[in-house]
Amino acid sequence: MTGDRKLVVDIRTNVIGNVQMPTGELVNVAGIGTLVIDTSTGRKYIKEVMYLPGLKENLLSVGQMDEHDDCTRLAWVYFLRYKFDALNCFRKFKSMVELQSGFRVKCLRSDRGFRQLSMAYTPQQNEVVERKNRTVVEMAKAMLHEKGLPYYLWVEVVHTTVYILNRCPTRALGDKTPFEAYSRRKRGIAHLKIFGCLCYVYISSEVRQKLDAKSTKGIFVGYTTCEKGYRMYDPITKKLLLSRDIVFGIGRKCLRNRYL
Repeated sequence: MTGDRKLVVDIRTNVIGNVQMPTGELVNVAGIGTLVIDTSTGRKYIKEVMYLPGLKENLLSVGQMDEHDDCTRLAWVYFLRYKFDALNCFRKFKSMVELQSGFRVKCLRSDRGFRQLSMAYTPQQNEVVERKNRTVVEMAKAMLHEKGLPYYLWVEVVHTTVYILNRCPTRALGDKTPFEAYSRRKRGIAHLKIFGCLCYVYISSEVRQKLDAKSTKGIFVGYTTCEKGYRMYDPITKKLLLSRDIVFGIGRKCLRNRYL
């Protein structure tokens, strides 16, 4: 909140509300806008600042600022065999995001595993991450049971869940996708397929005999991370196959797709 009208830009005056001051007096909100601050590292913006005429001090809500340290909502997921592998995994993640974004990690908040610590049994101090974790788990559980897949494929399901959520619009970002907010470019969704559907992976002539089948039937379980391709589970060999040349089965029809 601020009482200086000159600090607020893009102000909206069609707001109704009041704020109770420490003296008990009710002050009407004259507008809501964005506050501009010039710092040593450049110009910064604080959104949803209330303009209260007569307010002598500028007041900053730490809770509201926390809702805004969650910039893109993009999520990454890593699978660890042991918990002590977390530090090495984080170092790799930190190097990757700093190189991609051009910014440095200034603070890390977790469930008391690293600094900065949140209070024990107080998930609301890390509420965005806690909600995201629950969304991922519930969505993965629904996908796993819907397709009747074995539990040991949970890693594939979770990975696919995060991949999809990063490409779904969210109101927290003004209906942008986390991927768009992070990379500042839109990503196509034409390559998305129905999880757990029937698919056929083409077998290259270099790795098969003349009379061997040209494809292997399996179940679509996700998308590759670094390469442009798909992940398929072969229920006979119980192995995962990575390929970009796949025929997807939709009912009695098959859709051929090459991941370009």
